[in-house]
Amino acid sequence: MKKLVQTLLGLSLICCLISPANATFIDFTSDTWKDVVGDTYSRVIDGITVELSTGTTDKLTWNPEQTGVSLPNGLAGAGDGIGIGEGNDEIAMDEILTISFSSYFVVETIYLLDLFQNETNDGRPVGERGQYSFDIDSNGGDWNEVGGGSDTLNPWGYFEIQTENTDTHSWIKFSSAYAGWDFSVAGLEITTTPNPEPTTMLLFGLGLLCFAGISRRII
Repeated sequence: MKKLVQTLLGLSLICCLISPANATFIDFTSDTWKDVVGDTYSRVIDGITVELSTGTTDKLTWNPEQTGVSLPNGLAGAGDGIGIGEGNDEIAMDEILTISFSSYFVVETIYLLDLFQNETNDGRPVGERGQYSFDIDSNGGDWNEVGGGSDTLNPWGYFEIQTENTDTHSWIKFSSAYAGWDFSVAGLEITTTPNPEPTTMLLFGLGLLCFAGISRRII
């Protein structure tokens, strides 16, 4: 019996260790997102449920303003990406876009559009700034600010963020850093950590039950 317990626990541990991490590229500028509607929207990509939400009655938007434009890093450019608000496709300071996943993930790269350098603040030319967070909630948290690109070399306000973050999360949030500035989320590159398979959990559970039975006999 002791050997059976060891075998069951060992098999479940091996299953957990060999479960592969999956790299997923989510292109919000693709016209496959053109049917985004309402304050919550979800779809399945590579077996992962991706949910977009505004947290309010504000509506999610996707506008085909980048049609025919060639964007970097394989982004389709059929639209600007995901935003919030009627009649535009961008995320303003008083709006928060939450993107959540059915599996825990590590964000490798974030792609944003419409962060321009030629915006003004108190009459001074200054680049727009957006912000994102893995931790912000109703109790507070930290926002990470990001700035816009050069309008001369980058007419789309394209900005790419290599997060260098190895922590796993289940959601990411976006908002504008200052009033009057806005942007859209063009894409994400993530690595997901699979949830334990039912078979793995069954093996682990059987091992624990057997171990509990042996412990009672010994006691």
